Amino acid sequence: MAVLEHVEIIRLIREFDKLLTDIFLIQVLQTTIVSTMCFYAASKIDDIMDVPKFVAIISATYMQLYIYCWLGEEISQHSNDIHHSIYASKWYQCDLKVRKSLNIFETFTKAHFKLNGGHIFTIHLETFLLMLKESFSYFMVLRAIVK
Repeated sequence: MAVLEHVEIIRLIREFDKLLTDIFLIQVLQTTIVSTMCFYAASKIDDIMDVPKFVAIISATYMQLYIYCWLGEEISQHSNDIHHSIYASKWYQCDLKVRKSLNIFETFTKAHFKLNGGHIFTIHLETFLLMLKESFSYFMVLRAIVK
C-alpha cells in the first residue's frame, strides 16, 4: 500500500514539475528585472517618502519567488526524509519478504525529487538567495554603466 502511494506521489510531483517549470522560469526573470529596476529607481529618488513604495514592490516580488522556492525545498527535503526513514526503521527485525520489499523501496527512494524552473534552475532556497544576489549585482552594473 505504501509503495503504491509513493508511486502516486511521484506521478503527482512529475505533473506538478511539468506545470510549474515554465511558470517558475518566468517568475525568476520577472523578479530579477523588477527588483533590479526598483533598486535603481530607489537609488535615484529625492523624496524619502517614496522609499516605502519601492520597499513594498521589492518585498512583494521576492515573496512570490520565495513561495516557489520554499515549496521546492519542502518537496526535496521530504523526498530525502523518506529514504532516511526507511533506513532508520527496524527493518532488520522484519521477516525476509518485508526486508526485501523495503530494500527495493529504499533503492527507489534514493533519487531525490526536485522541481525545476525552465530546466535551468532547481527550485529551492539556494535559488532564492542566488536571485537576490544576482538582482543586486545587476543593479550595481546598471548603476556603473549609467554613471
